[in-house]
This record gives sequence, C-alpha cells and structure tokens, in this order.
Amino acid sequence: MISFVKNGTWTSQLLPNQFTLENYFNLVRDPKVAEPILNSVQMAAIATVGNVLLALMVSYWNVLKGWWWKRVSEIVVMLPWAIPGTVIAIALIVAYNRPHWFTLGQVLVGTFWILPLAYFIRHLPVVYRATHSAFSRFEKSQEEAARSLGAGPFLLWRKVIFPAIRPAVLAGALLVLVMSLGEFVSSILLYTFSNRPISVAILAEVRLFNLGSAAAYGVFLTVLIFLITWLSAKWGELQ
Repeated sequence: MISFVKNGTWTSQLLPNQFTLENYFNLVRDPKVAEPILNSVQMAAIATVGNVLLALMVSYWNVLKGWWWKRVSEIVVMLPWAIPGTVIAIALIVAYNRPHWFTLGQVLVGTFWILPLAYFIRHLPVVYRATHSAFSRFEKSQEEAARSLGAGPFLLWRKVIFPAIRPAVLAGALLVLVMSLGEFVSSILLYTFSNRPISVAILAEVRLFNLGSAAAYGVFLTVLIFLITWLSAKWGELQ
C-alpha cells in the first residue's frame, strides 16, 4: 500500500489521505528513477553470462575429461560461497584500486565493471554446482558415439551435450540472475552513483524518507523476479 502513497503525505494518519500511481509512473518516465533498474538488469545479465561460460568449461573438464587438477579447481570455484560478500567487496577494492594486469592496466574501482565482477565471483558456485550435476548425469557414451560418427566439437556441443544439460544450466543461470538483481551486501561497498543497483536505490530512498518510491522499487523487483521464475517454469514444462 505504501507504494501507492505520494512521498511525504502519509505521516501521522492511520490511513493515507490519497493514493497515486506516480511512484510507478516515475519508474518508466523518469530516467533518473529508472536508471538503477537498468543498471541491475545489465550487471546481473553480464555476471550471469560469465558464470555460465566459466562453469560450463570447468565442469566439462572436471567431469567428462577428468582434469588432473580437478580437486584444486573445484576448491577455487566453490570458495566464494564460504566468503562473506563484504569480504569479497573489500578484497576487490584492495586489489583493483590501482592499475592491474587483469584489467589491462586500468583502475577498476569506481567503474561500472566492478559490480558485475563482484556478482560473478559471489555467484559462480551456484552455476557450477548446477552444471557439475548435469555433466555427472550425462552419459559419456553419447559423446563417444557422436565422435565415432564424425561429429566435430561444435556439432557435438550443439546437438548432443548442450541439449542434455540445458535444463540444469538454465535453472542455475536464472537463480544467479535473480540473486544478482537483488544483491546488496557487496553492492553497498562497490557502487558508484552512475551504476547504483536497485537495492542501493531502495536504501537511498528510505534514508530520504521517500517511502513510496522505495516501496515501488521493491514491488517492481519482486514482480520482475516472479516473472523470471514463472517464465523459467513454463519453459521447463514446454521442454
């Protein structure tokens, strides 16, 4: 109900005197209000794509190819799950507040890319466990049969491997996307005004006592997450 109340009008009354859709209209028509939404979607999508690509590669080599340093790679990939988000954020600040070879000599702190990197590190274990589980159920004989019939690496992945693991990969990717959209712990330490996500925007509105705007952000984020989950479930039923 708070999201339908104009900012500053509901103070001491038991019920608000008037209701409005202005808070929701501002999410669409005001670029400054809509910017955190676009930032969150963009950064979450970038991190999710990176998570899926790396998780697929590591899981494939660990499960199907029996990588000789499988144990070490699993520890490295799963380690962020045991580290608090604040610790990861502080580590990124310490590591990238000066030019670094990983960033091609650029300072990453204070830029757009520091938050997608934080989301990528924090949520990589989730996608990895999903892809690892999918590859563990994959029959290696299917790969061998496809190779014996002359299938190359690209055709093998497109026609044999990926269709078999696609449901698990999609589930892990959507879970990470949802987690990244609402991420707050690392965001509050790493954001700048130009890339602030929805979670930080909600906190800013609450501090300014713009409770209607904060509630509208929260409702929008909840609906967005629900739609992603619903579409995922429907897609799974069709498959």
